[in-house]
Amino acid sequence: VHIYDKILYNKIGGIIMKIYKSRPFSLIYNAVIYLFGVVAVLVIAWVVSSGNAKISIGVAAVVFLLMLFSFISQMKMKIIVEGNTVTFITKKETSKYNIDECGFSSKIINHDDMNLTVTDGTKTEYYDCSFLGYTKYMELLEDLKITGENQKTVKLETKK
Repeated sequence: VHIYDKILYNKIGGIIMKIYKSRPFSLIYNAVIYLFGVVAVLVIAWVVSSGNAKISIGVAAVVFLLMLFSFISQMKMKIIVEGNTVTFITKKETSKYNIDECGFSSKIINHDDMNLTVTDGTKTEYYDCSFLGYTKYMELLEDLKITGENQKTVKLETKK
């Protein structure tokens, strides 16, 4: 068990709850990427504004604040898998889903950009799970029955 995750067990040794939180390495990695983004925006603003320092710094400051907000949101996000339910806790809201009644889809780009889509009836939510890191994200997919031994069966029908 990693120090940043919690796994609660019942008396007979079965897992009853898993809590996924941000991984320190992933947060540091994203912070570095964000800083490079701010520097790139600063340089581009400097070139576009013909060397006007006030405009360049102002644009870079706005981008920095937006990235800081995104970074803080990633730090506060938690995903809790408990039995057949999954709960996403973000800075703004808490959403709870029944794993067997929802549709999940996953998109992974370069092992560092991981997005999960949850469809519950007519409601679709998108979650950026990059803060988990690749290994924990794959573990989450298995807990959600998207991959692994407990994977949901998919029935395909063809149109005639």
